[in-house]
This record gives sequence, structure tokens and C-alpha cells, in this order.
Amino acid sequence: MKNLGILTVYEWKKLGKRKILWAALAAAAVVEILVNCIFLMEHSELILTDENGTNIVSESLGGFEKMMLEQTYARALDGRTVDDALLGETADSMLQEKRHIVREYQEIFYLVSGVCFGDSGAVMTEADAFYQKWRERTEQNLQETPGLTEGERAWWREKCGKIEVPFTYRYAFSWQRILQCAAATTLLVMLLNAVCLSGVFSDEHVRRTDQLILCTQNGRRQVYTAKIIAGGLFGGACALILYGISFGINFAVYGTEGYDAMIQQQIVWIPYPMTVGSAVMILFGLTLLAGVLEAVLAMVLSEQLGSSVAVMAVLVSITLINLLVSLPERWRVLSQMYELFPMRLIADGSFYDCRLVPLPGGYLRNVCFAALLYPALTVLLALIGRRSYQRYQIKGR
Repeated sequence: MKNLGILTVYEWKKLGKRKILWAALAAAAVVEILVNCIFLMEHSELILTDENGTNIVSESLGGFEKMMLEQTYARALDGRTVDDALLGETADSMLQEKRHIVREYQEIFYLVSGVCFGDSGAVMTEADAFYQKWRERTEQNLQETPGLTEGERAWWREKCGKIEVPFTYRYAFSWQRILQCAAATTLLVMLLNAVCLSGVFSDEHVRRTDQLILCTQNGRRQVYTAKIIAGGLFGGACALILYGISFGINFAVYGTEGYDAMIQQQIVWIPYPMTVGSAVMILFGLTLLAGVLEAVLAMVLSEQLGSSVAVMAVLVSITLINLLVSLPERWRVLSQMYELFPMRLIADGSFYDCRLVPLPGGYLRNVCFAALLYPALTVLLALIGRRSYQRYQIKGR
């Protein structure tokens, strides 16, 4: 174990000496900052038409000004119950403030219009009708999701019944923004692993140093284990760094309030009692696990393919397929397995996927099942890679 610790530190230092690693980390950090600060680059204009048919700019706001106004109005609504009084105030405000880009009650309007779509005006001032419409459309979504069993629908109805009604609005801009950026962060972690770890084993094969390492006392087992541990730590560290940037920027700009805001403020159709803060922490944890899994995958591919370019090509291709291709939900098993890929799963919309994983005695949501699946796949890949690594003297020449 002492030798393993020494070797792991050594492998970690070897990774740190790669110039491409620091360049990739710097580029990823810049992209993460831009993703979280994109609102500052926005410029909004409200264009109205006068009686002569001429378009005139009624109001113009920069990104920072718009953000400050939205914060001010949202903080003023913090803690208010979504009842008849608040819905009535929202309806009056939206009618009176048509000539403004940012409206005082727009956060409540977004919540109501998300439930009611085009007929929001019919229930805008009636809380009972609003919550009835929310229940009806939640049930409609359960009925229309292809392949759901009655057991799954009953499970979701039970969870939906635990959601506290009437809703209470909470100011949670920072947590909501972090949740929105989760998919971009996951993409960056995948690309960092592909760029920085694709040559861990293949470079040794190309330089012919692998035979020397395999002939040493610790070359067959402990060196491989040390490389896997160091690479896994790197994958997890990438997730920590990028999420740290996201947390830091959004907490500095929007404040830390709102961990206990209900997830329905973000995605109104989620039939599950959950807070925005807990959703963020779930995706954060999954990104850590996915970072380790992707790191081990990159290294095992490096051992198997013997080329860093081939490894990057495979991982980037997987990423592009995940981003561009969606499988029909009617292909229940295949599409559900596909949605467990980190690039598909780690996003705010994953909490709305009503398909469950059946287990003896109950069900698991996809995000919970992935928390078990990713570590298991990591161990499996590491074992496959070790067998290949130990047999390289025979098959590699």
C-alpha cells in the first residue's frame, strides 16, 4: 500500500507536467465563466409600433441592468404564497406593464403560464383553478408518456401528492442558474478527460517505455492501479473546479438564498417533492461520479487502442451522438438506457423523466440508479483495463 501511495503521487505529478492539461483546464475555465456570465452580454430592446406604423424603441436594457431589475422584483416576491391575491396582482401588473422589458411579477407569470400555456388568463386570478389545471396536466403527462406501467404512474401520483400546495415562491436565482448550466459543465468535464487522459497508456506504447515498466516489481499491478487512481482523481477534480467556478460566480452575483425553493419553480411539471438546491447537489454528485467514470474510460481506451488521437475521436463521437441524437420514448428499454449516458442525464430536464427503474420492492428514478451504475461501471472498466495492461507483453508485440 505504501508503494501504491508513492506511485499514485508520482503519476499525479506526471499528469501535472503535461502542458496540454493546463491549457485545456484554462480553456475549460474560460468557457465555464462565459456560460455563467452570458447574461452580461445580453442587450434587450422593447420595440413598439406607433399609430403611424413606425417601429420605435420603447425601452433598452443592458444585461447587467436587466439582471439587477429581475433580482429586485424577485426578492420582493420571496416568501409569498401563490394564492388568489398574488395571482390577481400578477394579472394586473402584466396588463399595466406591457411597455417594460422586465416586469414586477414576471416570475409568477412564468410559473402560471408554464402550467396554463395559452389559456393562462382564464385562471390567472383563481388559485383553485390554477392548481386544478396543474394537477390535470401533470396527470396528462403521466398518461401520455409512452411505456409507463400503472405501477409507475401510481408511484408518481403518490410523490406528487406530497408536493406542498399552495406553492410558495422563493428567490433562488443562483441555484436555478447553476442547474441550467449543469449540462455545459458535464460536457466540459468529458472533453477535459478526453484531451488530458487519452495518452496515459498509449504514449508509453508509442515511446516503447511500456516494456521497461512491465518488467519492474510493481509494473504489472501497482503502476496500473496508481495510474487509474490518479486519472480518476483528475476527472473528479475537473468537476470540482468547474462547479466551483459556477457556484462562485452565481453566489457572488445572485446571492446564496433559495436552496429550499421548490423545483417546480424551475420545471413546473416535475411531479416530485424536491428543492432546487437538492437538485443542484444531485447533479453535482453525478458529475463527480461521471467525471471519474469518463476518466477511467479514457485511460482504458488509451490502453486498448494505443493511440491518443483514436481515444479522443471515440470520446468526442460519443459526446456528439449524445448531443445530437434522441431515441423515441416508445423504444422503452433502449431509450431509457441511452438516457443514462452522463451527457443525456446530467441536466435539469432529467428530473422530469417519468420512466423508472424497477427493483424488487419498488422503483428508482434514473438519477438515483445512475448514482449506483456509474461507480459499478468504473470498477468494471478498471478491471477490463488491468487485464489488457497485464497481457500487453504477450499481445502487444
